[in-house]
Amino acid sequence: MGKKATTATVEAAAVQNTDAAAETAVQTTEPVAPAESAGDKALETAEARAADAEQARADAESRAVAAETALKAAQETAAPAAYADYKELPAVVAASLGLNLRTGPSMNYGVLETLSDGAPVTVLPLPYGAEIKGWALVVSKPGTRGWVMTEFLTEPPAEE
Repeated sequence: MGKKATTATVEAAAVQNTDAAAETAVQTTEPVAPAESAGDKALETAEARAADAEQARADAESRAVAAETALKAAQETAAPAAYADYKELPAVVAASLGLNLRTGPSMNYGVLETLSDGAPVTVLPLPYGAEIKGWALVVSKPGTRGWVMTEFLTEPPAEE
């Protein structure tokens, strides 16, 4: 065979091999589903996160309702026991310049009113026998409750 024949034979074989490879590729290729776009994936992710957040909110709300119910039940059963051994005590203000009735048990709290020397007050019990050294929770008149320094309270005079 000459040089031309050899080249033609090689070219024919190459074409046959290319045709066979193409036919094999067509036969073995399975249909491909359209690829999801990045937007579709992001939307699915956002929807899943929103569903998770909604479930978490519902769970938190359910726990809050349960906690509130438990707190109310505890208050209803514990409150009477907390004050059982404690009674309101009458007292009298013993401060010639008056005594400040405050919003809390400290000089840092605001003044509600100034009680005059000799003014009657009722010392209220604190729950569970709590004590705030140097301070008492009192009622000076109906609807007015506040804190005073105990050093300026005395027992009322004995009634005859």
